[in-house]
Amino acid sequence: MQFERLLLTLIIIAIPLGNFSKIPLGFINLPSVNLYLNDLLIPLLLFIWLTRKLSVEKRLELPPFFGLIILFTAISGLSLLNGFRWIGISEFLVSGLYWVRWTSYAFLYPITYSLVKESRVTGYGLQVVNCLIKAVLFFSILGFFQYIFFPDFSKYIMHGWDPHYYRLLSTFFDPNFAGILLTLGFILVICKAIYTPNRKRIGLIFLAIILVVGVILTFSRSSYLALVCAILLIGLLKSRRLLLLFLIISLMAYLFMPRVQVRVNGALEFDETVRYRLDDWSKTWTIIGDHWLTGVGFNAFRYAQERYYYFRSQSGLEFSSGHAGAGADSSLLFVWATTGIFGLVTYLVLYGGIWLESVLRFKKLKGQSVLDQVETRSGNSKLSSLPSILHLTLIISIPTLFVHSQFVNSLFYPWIMIWMWIVTGLALSSY
Repeated sequence: MQFERLLLTLIIIAIPLGNFSKIPLGFINLPSVNLYLNDLLIPLLLFIWLTRKLSVEKRLELPPFFGLIILFTAISGLSLLNGFRWIGISEFLVSGLYWVRWTSYAFLYPITYSLVKESRVTGYGLQVVNCLIKAVLFFSILGFFQYIFFPDFSKYIMHGWDPHYYRLLSTFFDPNFAGILLTLGFILVICKAIYTPNRKRIGLIFLAIILVVGVILTFSRSSYLALVCAILLIGLLKSRRLLLLFLIISLMAYLFMPRVQVRVNGALEFDETVRYRLDDWSKTWTIIGDHWLTGVGFNAFRYAQERYYYFRSQSGLEFSSGHAGAGADSSLLFVWATTGIFGLVTYLVLYGGIWLESVLRFKKLKGQSVLDQVETRSGNSKLSSLPSILHLTLIISIPTLFVHSQFVNSLFYPWIMIWMWIVTGLALSSY
């Protein structure tokens, strides 16, 4: 198990590397496919974990709702096989690689669940939480460095990136995805701060403010909306004072940063970006209308868009689909378009079930604060409050991510999947 714990730590450490961990596959004639370091580390961890569980221990304890993950894996796989009727062999293989990625990443949930429950290391779950916090802190530091020293991305248009200017992109090279990771990190830090004694809470609050500033500098409206959702849920569920503090910070950003005003007002006035997303949703709905039952295949969405001539200008000339061509600007529409109605329902039930389970467990832990006060004298308050921290984090993170994912395909972004499955495994392994 020690090597498995080491691999899990390396996977978390690799999150802030982002696109710097990319391994292009152009040398094997797959120029549209990129592997990342975690695409190698996660299957290795999965192989070692399964070998130990099946060959050595000869037992496999699976976490709640893992059956729904298997069901979605089967449905998405069948949708891909069905899509083989209209896509070529190379397109089928590329789509299959995305399916393998989703499946292997989803196994981080039972692996984390298993490692925490079986670990003999005292406070191992807390160690993983702290590792996640350090990873998102490093990611934010790299983001500030990029914002100051590499603010102009227009020179990278030829490589498929958008020409962002003075926006925090960090190593994702995208403000929307950078913003949601910073928001998820903010949620984890704040939930930990809520259950930390007052004298030790200041450092966590300061870190949370750093992450909020990072989100603000992305100038990403989907991330702003996700952050507001997270702040409101934190305030309603746990801390009115924190709600007031971060609402004041958000209001100050709006009043004293003209570019924030432009971004927010542009959403209300339906600027070019908003119209582009509405057009993307409309195109995705067209594909859903023709393939609502079985979908076009997971993930053959790029090839479906090519078949519908969506990657052409008004004059009919082809243009590059860039790095966003494989997804839609709505994760739920993407699931429906690629896996059909059965895949969509299964996916919603999966996340809905996990969220409801955390809500029920969190309610049972409401009396934990009394235990924390007693155990603070013995120095064990951190461990006793960890289940409450994790369940509150998951309760807030899932709706926040779903709000964000209606504007960007963040539910299927590799590093966001890693974060969510690890947090889910941590939360449901605790009581």
